[in-house]
Amino acid sequence: MNSLIKYVCLVVVLVLVGVSPALANQPPGPGVSLPQILMLPLMALLTALGGGYSILRTEKKSRLGRAGEWVALAVLFLWGFTHEFASMLVTCVFGAIVIYRGVRMVRWGWKPAASASMPGSDAPRWRLTLAGVAMCVVALFLMGSAVVFVGYWPDLYQGGQVRNLKRLLAFEIAYGRTEKEQTGETRFYRIKPGDENEYTGELLRHGNVRADFDPDDKHFTVYVLPYSKFPPWPYRHWTKQGSYRADETGQIRMIWAKRTDELCPANAPVVMKVEEEDIREMMKRVYTK
Repeated sequence: MNSLIKYVCLVVVLVLVGVSPALANQPPGPGVSLPQILMLPLMALLTALGGGYSILRTEKKSRLGRAGEWVALAVLFLWGFTHEFASMLVTCVFGAIVIYRGVRMVRWGWKPAASASMPGSDAPRWRLTLAGVAMCVVALFLMGSAVVFVGYWPDLYQGGQVRNLKRLLAFEIAYGRTEKEQTGETRFYRIKPGDENEYTGELLRHGNVRADFDPDDKHFTVYVLPYSKFPPWPYRHWTKQGSYRADETGQIRMIWAKRTDELCPANAPVVMKVEEEDIREMMKRVYTK
């Protein structure tokens, strides 16, 4: 077990330290890469806890064959970090190896006399069986994580939406000031479906934005809800997304949401604010229209 863990840890360190990201590819996120990293160490741990290594040591295998297995695993492990889809495939391959080991341990545990039929085994049958079942469950769980988190990049999409939200606030505040100079009352530009301008259209096209205006257009609130669909249970508990709220004050508030329909409350912490310089620059554009 010690040698296996040392080899896996060495490969992980070499990947994290020596491999530079390829900008042409989509690297795996935590939900995809962590199952790949954890799969084989967990197999080694459960094999040791179940007493399976005492049986595996009795199996004859040439050193050349073991070296070939290590080379193949190392190549697969490194290849998995080139792209998230590759990482998913590698995780599934590792998962199949772990499930095969788990099934073997369950079969060893079910044999009538484990100690007599398998030389070198001094582990109770229930330990072999329990560790084998746990190994299969863990492998299936990690494989599921690698599958459901492929293409899941909520921060990437929401980052662009928050920038567009900031531009929209600057536009609305600038528009309200020009209205006050011209009419004596501050009124904001009402966002209407099908009547979007260059500042609202980019933000509204994703369908997760809601804008509420008072009847007199003197106050407004814009909500940016989580953009990406959350993974199914139980993987949804591994992740969270930002839910944002903004109004005519220029303040942007945010909470971490667990549902796509969770609105940010009015007392949420302020995470961003439109600067006066942005408003003045936007007013120049509004005046020229």
